[in-house]
Amino acid sequence: MLKNTRSPLKDKPLRNPGQSLDEKMQDFLTEKIMQPVMMVLFFGLYAALEWYRYFFSSPPQPVLMTILALCILAYSGFQLRGSIKEYKQLKLGRDGEKIVGQFLDDLRSMGYRVFQDIVGDGFKIDHV
Repeated sequence: MLKNTRSPLKDKPLRNPGQSLDEKMQDFLTEKIMQPVMMVLFFGLYAALEWYRYFFSSPPQPVLMTILALCILAYSGFQLRGSIKEYKQLKLGRDGEKIVGQFLDDLRSMGYRVFQDIVGDGFKIDHV
């Protein structure tokens, strides 16, 4: 796990144009869109369960729901653990690419042409 490792990057990368707007857009999607959507899904599912119980005269089944909730909790925890590790690796890679890209951008003043993030069919080149 990456818990006790330190980043080999000494400096944080410079901010990119529009980065603050990107961050605001991400926050907006998370807080203003995903949160209400998740609430609607949760309470919609709960309402559907209650209507099912109403129409079919089904008694409450707390043991079954608790077992189901614990299974979902365990699965989600397992998924999140791997996702957090992958996210940290992606962040380190992104920061490294930014730092290299910013260093290469200094070469433009010397007449060099720098191309970043070239994507093709089945491959990607970070810097040329």
